[in-house]
Amino acid sequence: MEKVEYLERFYRRYKATPILMRRAVGTAFSIIDHLQHVDFADLTFTAFAVCAGNRYQELVRPFEQQIELAKVKEEYFVEHLHDFYLQMARKIRKDPIPYFELLAFMHDRVFAIPIIDRDKTEFHVYCAYMNLVVQMGDYIHPNQNDYNEHIVGIKTDGKLICRQEPLPDLDIATYDYERQIFKNSSDFLAAIRRTFSRYGYSISSEAELQKHNMVLRTYDNNILMMIPWINEYTYDLLPEKLPDPNCLMPKSIKMDYHPDKKRLAQRRRTLPSNGVSIKVDGNSLIEEIYMKELYHAEAIYMIARVRMKAGDYSVRFNTSTGACLSTFLDATNANVARLHQLLEASTLWVYGSYVLDDDLGKWEDYFDGRIVEKEAIGGKLRAVYSSKKTDKDNLEQNDRTINGFVRKLPTGQKASDEARDRAEKLGFALADGETYVQSFIRSSWVIKGRTRADASAKTTR
Repeated sequence: MEKVEYLERFYRRYKATPILMRRAVGTAFSIIDHLQHVDFADLTFTAFAVCAGNRYQELVRPFEQQIELAKVKEEYFVEHLHDFYLQMARKIRKDPIPYFELLAFMHDRVFAIPIIDRDKTEFHVYCAYMNLVVQMGDYIHPNQNDYNEHIVGIKTDGKLICRQEPLPDLDIATYDYERQIFKNSSDFLAAIRRTFSRYGYSISSEAELQKHNMVLRTYDNNILMMIPWINEYTYDLLPEKLPDPNCLMPKSIKMDYHPDKKRLAQRRRTLPSNGVSIKVDGNSLIEEIYMKELYHAEAIYMIARVRMKAGDYSVRFNTSTGACLSTFLDATNANVARLHQLLEASTLWVYGSYVLDDDLGKWEDYFDGRIVEKEAIGGKLRAVYSSKKTDKDNLEQNDRTINGFVRKLPTGQKASDEARDRAEKLGFALADGETYVQSFIRSSWVIKGRTRADASAKTTR
C-alpha cells in the first residue's frame, strides 16, 4: 500500500491528520523500504547487535521489537507506530538523558565504519534503526503544537534545547501536495503551485520542490548528527547558514593533508576551554572553522562547524576510535565524497596544530588560501545558549571548566591504576611521575553580588 493511501485512511478516521502522525507514517515507510532487502533471521541478529552492550536495555528493547514488527506485519507497524511513539514519549520525558545517551551510542556504533562499507544487511538494518530512534525526538518535544521547532540538544541539567526550522511547514506542504496528487494525478503543476503558495512558498515545479527539500534535508542531517553532543556550551557550533545542494568540489582544489588519527589519539594537550576559530582567505570553499572539545560517554570528541561558501557543515571526531563524521561520509558520488575528505582533512589539521607537539606546517602547505585570523578562546567557560527565562532573576550562572590534562606528580608519587586506565582510554600517554586529571564541566547558580567563597552552589559533572 502507498504512503498516501495510509494518509487518506488517517484523514478519514481523524478528519485532520496530526502532524506527528504524518511524520511517523513517512518514517514507517522509510523503515519498510530498507527492511524489504533483509532476511528476517539476519534482521533479528543485526538489530540486536546494533545496541549490544548499551546499558539502557529497557529503552532499547521496545525499538528492537518495532524493527522486527516492521518486517513481519507491515500494515500493523505503519498504523501503530504513532501510538508506539506516544507511549514511549511518556517514559522518556520523565528522564530524557538515557534517550540521548542511546542516540549517541548508536551514532558511534553505526558510523564507526562508513555505512557504505558495511554489508548489505547491516546497511539497511542500521539505517532503519537510526530512522526509528531519531524520529522519537519529535515526540518528546516540550511543545508538540509547535511543529516547526525541533530538539537540537540537551543541557547538562537534562533540559531540552530547541530551535526553529529554517524552512517552516515545508514537509507539511509536501505531504499535502502528495495528497492532492493522489486524488488528481493529472493536475500536478496546478497542485504544486496551489499547495505551496498556501504555506508561503513560490514553487512551480518538481525540480524546485526537490531543491527545497534537499536544502532542508541537508540542514536537518547536520543537526541530527550533533544532537547528543550539543549542550549550553557547544550550541554555537550548530549550523546557521543554509547549505547549497549544488555544492561541488572543484577538481583542482588543493588538499594534501592526510591526518594521522592514531597520532591524534596520543595527544598531550587539549583545546582552550571555549575552543578555537580560524578564518581563511583565498580558498574557493572554506571560509571559517570553529571547533571545541567535549568529554562525553568516556571519550573526548572534537566537534566543529565549518563555514563554507555553500553553507555550514558539521564535523565530529571521536579521538578514541578515530571515527570522523560529516553528512558527506557515506556519499556514493565521488565528488561529494571528496567534500567529506576536505572537511575531515581541514578540521583535523586545525585540531592537530593545537593539541599535538608535532610541527604540522602552515595551512597553505596543504590547502588553498591562507589563515587571516586565528583565535584561541580560553578563559571562563561560556554558556552560549540560554533559555528565554531564567529560573530566578536574582541568580547568575558561574561556570568553570576543568579540561583534561597531564599533570606531574610530586617526587616519589605515581599515578593510580584508575588514572592510568582513564588516560590510556582517552589517548594520553603517561610517563613515570605523571597522572591524568579528567575533564569535566562544573555549573553553579549563585546569588548575584556574592563572592564565590560564600555562594551556595549546585555542581554538575
